[in-house]
Amino acid sequence: MDLTLNSAAIPNEPFAIAFSGGGDSTALLHALRHRAPLVLIVDHGLRAGSAREAQLAQGFAQDLGLKADILSWSPELIKSGLQAKARHARYRLLGEACREAGISYLLTGHTEDDQAETVLMRLKAGGSWRGAAGMKAVTVSPLWPELASVKLCRPMLEISRATIRVYLEIHDLNYVDDPSNENRDFARIRARDELSTRPLLRSEMLSLSHDMQAARMHEAQRLSADFKRSVKSDEFGSLYLSEVPNAHLLGSLIRAASGTAKTPKEEALRRLKSAMRSAAFRGGSLGGALVVARKSGWLISRDPVASKGRSDVVALGVQRFAGRSIWDGRFSIEGEGSLAPSGEAWIEAPKPLKDAIMGCPAKARASLPMWTQGGQIVAIGPYDINGALHGGVKSVVLPRLKREFSLKSP
Repeated sequence: MDLTLNSAAIPNEPFAIAFSGGGDSTALLHALRHRAPLVLIVDHGLRAGSAREAQLAQGFAQDLGLKADILSWSPELIKSGLQAKARHARYRLLGEACREAGISYLLTGHTEDDQAETVLMRLKAGGSWRGAAGMKAVTVSPLWPELASVKLCRPMLEISRATIRVYLEIHDLNYVDDPSNENRDFARIRARDELSTRPLLRSEMLSLSHDMQAARMHEAQRLSADFKRSVKSDEFGSLYLSEVPNAHLLGSLIRAASGTAKTPKEEALRRLKSAMRSAAFRGGSLGGALVVARKSGWLISRDPVASKGRSDVVALGVQRFAGRSIWDGRFSIEGEGSLAPSGEAWIEAPKPLKDAIMGCPAKARASLPMWTQGGQIVAIGPYDINGALHGGVKSVVLPRLKREFSLKSP
């Protein structure tokens, strides 16, 4: 017996598989073993025995002749939001490992049952029609910056958990049952229990997901055309608009320019759109981004006040780094040293660097990253002290948007 995986969610280049040792990911790993994926195992450290489970998972993968790495998380005492915080930590580790290995695709073992559970949970939480679409087979950087530059692929979204269990039995594959799957404190487990006793509801959730996926694809095609027609960017990560965009597109632009993961609320986006259409509009801030009127349109960039910090926003401060990292969700950095918002430091920079920074919109200069080593400036934004582009600093704002609005499969 073979699993009928979604070929559109299996890239034709190297990929990694997030492997827990559970039944679903065990089936996925076994089915794709011939593709020699990089196997990534997260030891979440949330219960006794997690390290041993990770080692067993690593042994299983190695027995298949695969390279398997264990990524460890050491959680502090978590009083609330355990699953959400653990999920972000897990994907942060997985994203870092993928980027370090030069891999752009991460496969997970999400199933048809996971899809039905997700839709039901979102409906109960009062989500929008987009939420009712559920998970996509291929999603670009669904968590930011944890999965920056990584596409999340789910080739088993159309396979039931029952079918997977049959596959495991036929191939005599052992797997681990996570005890948290019995904990009804978690919304997903409550949704799973409800769907298990109401098969018609399960079918309805999957049918709704299918319909909303089609609607979401139609919307994505329209937004992609709007984006390509009306949005430009520069090496500093600033966005230039020639027309007031659709509210959903505006939300994506604000999210990318601010480097954040959360889209502003629909009502706030509508208010901003209305203000932008006014001849009296000069500028405003939303979601960590600054929107400024220009002679030929509008500029969206990082809000410098947000990068400096205020009563409701933590300042970025000085951050040490080594290797590859994402700074403020807006710049890919590779090297070693310290990073902080440039503020007014560019004014005192060597003339070639200062001249290069003058090409950045004035409102956006203070929020550029300043890279120092031993107290000496290495680069501000994407330029080094000689005013040349620094290969270790690149804006990820436009690449992030291009991936979001690309409709291509892996």
